[in-house]
Formats: sequence, structure tokens, C-alpha cells
Amino acid sequence: MHLFFPGVPSKPGTPNIDLTSAVAGKASGQPKQQPGQQPQPPQQQASAGGASGAQAGETGGMMDVGSKAGYYTSKSPKLHLLEWTQRSGFERPKYKINDKQEEDGSVTCRVFINHPKRKEDGVMVVLDRKHAAPDPQEAEQRAALAALEQVAGSCNYHMLLPKQYLGLWKELGQASAQRKEKEAARLAAEERQQQREKARDVKEAHCAPQKVVMSKENQAALQALVQERFALRAQMAAIGKSMGPGS
Repeated sequence: MHLFFPGVPSKPGTPNIDLTSAVAGKASGQPKQQPGQQPQPPQQQASAGGASGAQAGETGGMMDVGSKAGYYTSKSPKLHLLEWTQRSGFERPKYKINDKQEEDGSVTCRVFINHPKRKEDGVMVVLDRKHAAPDPQEAEQRAALAALEQVAGSCNYHMLLPKQYLGLWKELGQASAQRKEKEAARLAAEERQQQREKARDVKEAHCAPQKVVMSKENQAALQALVQERFALRAQMAAIGKSMGPGS
């Protein structure tokens, strides 16, 4: 048998065997390709642990906090929120399932995001009752989504979230926009009210009696002038009476 080495011609009449291809095909476990056969695409490898992508993640291709290594198509809201806290310097989110269940058995959840140094920057988000989940695990995911919208709603998470949460993400964004509009309208109304009160105070200040400070000499002169005016008015009234009507 003659082995074929690339770049080295073989003897005439002897078959050429590509050692590189033969060894690679044997190592990969792929069947030998027949002459004229179309090459087959390589088989998709299973994820780590011998599980497929859907089997590796319990949520069906969604990587969650604590998920094992494998193939995932998206990240859960809890994982996105955890990564945001790590980038922003906050502590890990803490979830608290509300003890009181809804009438249909669904549950809600609260999320606490604390800052290690600035307590005033801490965030608490309560999942609204209309978004209650059928089980605690899903309630935590929805609460994480609500918290993520509050702290990073301007980011394009709609391009990263799993499809089953896109509707809720959009609804939360619309509700947040409405709250911001109402808050802006309230602040504008308060500003207008303050301006009206300020204008009224200025007007009242101009209309109020003015206090005049005069020296004693000026006060005496003013009193003399006033007494003179009163005396003159009294004289004119007396003259009018003495002349009588029709005179």
C-alpha cells in the first residue's frame, strides 16, 4: 500500500490514499463518502451532559439562574435582572412570594434590589395582581420582568427576552409610559399653581397700604397743611349757609 502525502507524487499505476481525510473521517465517526455522493451536513452535537437544548433547560431552551451548561435560545427575566444588578453594582435580587393567594389560586411576588452602600437607591417592585402567575416560579419570572422594566425599561430587552414574555414586557412598558405622562402633567399643574400664587402675592403687595417714614419736621408741616385744608373747608361751608338758598 502506498500512502499519499500532499505535494509528493506517487508511482504510476498505484492508488492514491489521502491519509489526512481517512484519519479525520475515522476519528469523526462519519460514514465514508461514496464517489459521486453529495456531502452530508454534520450532525448537530448534543449539549453538555448528553441532553438536547430543550432537555438541558427546564423551561425549554430558556437559560435561567442556576441552569446547567447546554444550548439555550434565550435568557430568562430573572437572569437578565441578575446580570443588570451585577453590571450596575447592586446586590442580587431577592424574591418574596406573597402569602395571600388570589381567588383562582394564582400568586404574586415582590422583588427587592438593594445597593450595598446607598440604601436610598434600593428598589422594590410588586407584581400587579392582574399579572399573577399560576405558580411561584412563574411569579418570580414575571416580577423580575416588572423590575427589569422599571430599572432598564429604555433598553432593547424586547430583542432578548423569550417570546412568552414579550406581550407582558410591552404591557409593562405602556403602563410605565402612562405613569410618566401623568406624573409630568401633575408636576406641570403644580408649577402653574405656584406661578399663579406668586403673581397674586405680588399684586397684593402692590395694593397693600404703604408705610411712609417721615421726619418730625415733615410730619408737623403735613399736619399743618391738613388742618389748614379742614379750616378752609369749614369757612366755605359757613359762607354757603350765610348766603342761604337762592342767593
